[in-house]
Amino acid sequence: MKTIKTSFTQSGTSLYMKALIAGTTTGALTTIVLLCVLSLLLLISKSLPLELLSWISMGICSISCFISGYTTSRITKANGLIVGGISGVIIFLIVSISGLTTSASFTYLTLIKFILLIICGAVGGIKGVYKKEKIRIK
Repeated sequence: MKTIKTSFTQSGTSLYMKALIAGTTTGALTTIVLLCVLSLLLLISKSLPLELLSWISMGICSISCFISGYTTSRITKANGLIVGGISGVIIFLIVSISGLTTSASFTYLTLIKFILLIICGAVGGIKGVYKKEKIRIK
């Protein structure tokens, strides 16, 4: 009797899902670490205006979206603009949902953050696709 071997290869969809999960996890962890550093700086300085705090947190989210898009596109090695933008949307949803738990409302800063995070994720995705591999001399 002849047996048929089947090999399970990663389809395009599962690769993109795994990349988005890995990239979003990286971006979320980056956000957590940077917000912890910010809280330590606030604890030490004690003189930062509250109006500046929302802009600093937007910058932190932008950095983490860039890293998320970069990581996602390095895994997929294609479609950096799309996967980076999607990872930016996912990070925005995570940040917005966590912000809504503290009874914050949507403002014009929320729209600015949405656009900024998509752009930063897309730019990170583009940079990740066009990152050249290091040449190793044996």
